[in-house]
Amino acid sequence: MQLADTYTFFLGANKKDWVAYAGTFKTYADAVKSGRKPLNYYAGLSKVIVSSTDIDVDDDQAAIAKTAASNDIAVVATIDWSTVRKAEVTGLTGPPQTVEHRKKGKSWKMTVPSGKKYKWEIEEPKRRWRLCNGDEVIASFDSYYFWKKEPGYLKLHGVHDTDTKLLILASWGLVAKSHFEKSTIDNLNSGAITAGTYGLVALT
Repeated sequence: MQLADTYTFFLGANKKDWVAYAGTFKTYADAVKSGRKPLNYYAGLSKVIVSSTDIDVDDDQAAIAKTAASNDIAVVATIDWSTVRKAEVTGLTGPPQTVEHRKKGKSWKMTVPSGKKYKWEIEEPKRRWRLCNGDEVIASFDSYYFWKKEPGYLKLHGVHDTDTKLLILASWGLVAKSHFEKSTIDNLNSGAITAGTYGLVALT
């Protein structure tokens, strides 16, 4: 599956996960009519899965092995709720990469395969984010009422290798999980796992 430079995101039908279509669309119906294969995001308590096919979310490593020989995508960001609060991203074409939670705000930072470091800057919570290193912006997310089923748009800026694109997509899921999922917000605030709601909830 070829990765795009622009994705339109929608809230999943169960209000817990997300779906992304390559290209720019005003409505979910338009995206479906395009016939393009979507990327499905599954948000669990300690992981975010990005997959271009239906998978067993309880056996994500088997899903990665299955898609490795095909043209499908199955990338998993597994969160370690320790002091550093990091996530290991597997399912890349190369070795696993680490994405770390930033102490400032509900955001994440990472080092891409080239060795350069980037961090998600939250310009407006739940609406506008950018992945940058100083003035260099390699990805941006814009939305209006994404958590109320309005579309959100992720744009990748510049030319990037496959694993960098996959890291951008996976880290977007971590930022979204941090901002929209109540159980994750509680964990980030307290630093501990608490019994909470799985998935995306609308915050007021």
